[in-house]
Amino acid sequence: MVSMRASNAKLLRRAEIIVSQIVGCNENDAAQFVQQAEGDVKIAVLVGLGWEKTDAIAALLKHEGNLRAVIDELAHDRT
Repeated sequence: MVSMRASNAKLLRRAEIIVSQIVGCNENDAAQFVQQAEGDVKIAVLVGLGWEKTDAIAALLKHEGNLRAVIDELAHDRT
C-alpha cells in the first residue's frame, strides 16, 4: 500500500494511518507529512523520518521507487 497516492478522503485517511504506523508518529503529524508529500505515501514516510522532500524524491529515484531500499541504506549509513 505504500505505492498509493492519496487522491480522495478515504485514501488520504488510509495514507495517514500507514505513515503513522511506519514512522511511529501520531496521526496528526502523519497528516502533515502526507500533506507535505502531496499525498505520496513513500515521500511522506521519508519526510516523517526527517528527510527534506527533495532529498526523499532523489533517494526514491535512485532506488527505483523502493522505499525499503532507501530505509535500509539509511540504516546502513548510520552504522
